[in-house]
Amino acid sequence: MVVLIIGNDFDESLLKYKNEPGHSYFAEDAQGALALRRLDYRPSLWRRIIRASALVRYVTLNTDLLNFVLKWQHLPLGRPSNHLAFVGNTVAKADPVRIADAQRAIDTFLTRAAEAAGLPAHRILFAVDGMRPHIYNAATWQLATGSYFDIMRQYFVTRAHQGGFEVLDLQPLFAEHFAQHHRPLEFATDNHWNSLGHEVAEEALAHSDLYSWFRELAH
Repeated sequence: MVVLIIGNDFDESLLKYKNEPGHSYFAEDAQGALALRRLDYRPSLWRRIIRASALVRYVTLNTDLLNFVLKWQHLPLGRPSNHLAFVGNTVAKADPVRIADAQRAIDTFLTRAAEAAGLPAHRILFAVDGMRPHIYNAATWQLATGSYFDIMRQYFVTRAHQGGFEVLDLQPLFAEHFAQHHRPLEFATDNHWNSLGHEVAEEALAHSDLYSWFRELAH
C-alpha cells in the first residue's frame, strides 16, 4: 500500500480543525483517547439548489475564486498580498497548540495504520509531499523553513520510520528536478501535482523497497 501525505493532512484529520460532512475525523472519546468519528453528508435544501446552478458550478470548477477567497481570509490585515500565509496548502504559522494536536493525530494514525490496512508496517509506504513551490529557490525555501508543514512533515517522517514503515520523502527529489529542468510540478492555479509531478513521484516509487519486493513477488 502506498499512501501520499500532504500539507493539510495533519490538523485536518482532527474534528477540532475540520468538520466537513462526508469524511471521518479523529475526536476524543469518553476516555480522552482519539477515535474516528464519521460525519455523514446530508446536503441542505439551499445547497441542493445552489448545486443545480450552472453559473456556480462553472465558477467553482473552472476558476480559482474559491481558493483565492479562502487564502485572502488568512492574510493578516495590513500585510502585502505576497505574505507567506500558506505553505503546502495549509496555514504556515507554526502555532504550538496546533502542532501538538497534529502530533497526537499522527501518533494515533501510525499506531493504527498497519492493523487497519491488514498489512505489516514494512509493506506500507508513505510518500511525503514537499513544500511546493517554496522549494524551487533558496529564498522562498528559507522563508518556508520552520513553517507548520515543515515541522509536521519532519515529525511524520521520523515517527513513520520509527514505526517500521517505508518513507519516501519527495521534497529533495522535487527540488532537484526543478533545479535541473526549471519546470514546476504543480498546476499554475492548483497546488495538486501536474503530470510531471506524478511522473517524478512514480519514478521514485519505482526505486522503493516496496516496489522491488512486489516486482520480485510478481515474478
